[in-house]
Amino acid sequence: MNPWAAIAQAFVYPIARAWADAWFDAMRVASTYTEESPNATDADRAAKFRASVERLRQRTYDTGPEYSPQNQPPSNPVDPGEATTRKLIGN
Repeated sequence: MNPWAAIAQAFVYPIARAWADAWFDAMRVASTYTEESPNATDADRAAKFRASVERLRQRTYDTGPEYSPQNQPPSNPVDPGEATTRKLIGN
């Protein structure tokens, strides 16, 4: 047998076959892959969402002073737990 034919069968053919298989796999995936492009409805929804987010960012809400449960103001003498207990008892 020709030594070059033995080298080709041992090394070149498997490498060429692997490259060809990879190329055909890539072409198969590319032919089945379709990129979804936004239609008019999607663009309209995105624009409305961006506009609503911008409106929320521009607003300032005055919710009054906020106190954590551990930091009750001195003007509130009633313990929240006690007020709940009174409400449950009916006083």
